[in-house]
Amino acid sequence: MSLPRARKVINIETVRSDYSELLAKFEESITASATLEVALPVDLAAHIIQAADQWRTLAEGDTAACQTASRLLAKLKMKDLPSDYLTTPLAENSGESAPWMALARKLATDKETDLAHTAWARAFEFESTNLEILLEHARMLVTTGRVSVARELLKQIVNGTWQPRFSAIVEQARSEMNGLPK
Repeated sequence: MSLPRARKVINIETVRSDYSELLAKFEESITASATLEVALPVDLAAHIIQAADQWRTLAEGDTAACQTASRLLAKLKMKDLPSDYLTTPLAENSGESAPWMALARKLATDKETDLAHTAWARAFEFESTNLEILLEHARMLVTTGRVSVARELLKQIVNGTWQPRFSAIVEQARSEMNGLPK
């Protein structure tokens, strides 16, 4: 006779809280290191990655782990890892622009301009006939002081060949482009 297997129940809220707290401590270390001008442990990025990956494994579908890891890795000036972590949750919606737009808006709100710029570009790749994406992207760039890049996006709208339903957006882009400082 075989005994029934014990089921292990994991409280996801506890997992989120514990890993969020751990990553917050890593962020405090990064901030303190910059303030005090002292070197961080060389393996800090590895610890961040390990914690985020464990969190993701235990709390499937939780994007907070990826967003937090991305932010911390960006603070450590890691090259591609911040973007990789940020986009990991979007893999299941890889052919849709809406999740990328939502991510871009959140990143812009969080003042993560470089990552927001990447997310906007990715959204337009998936829906390259939607001028609203380009216009919103350009507006975000203007508010963050990247006027020359915004101007290029507005020119793309104004000079492109689009469906008639986008004529109002083309006119908005033209007006906004003319209002930009030279």
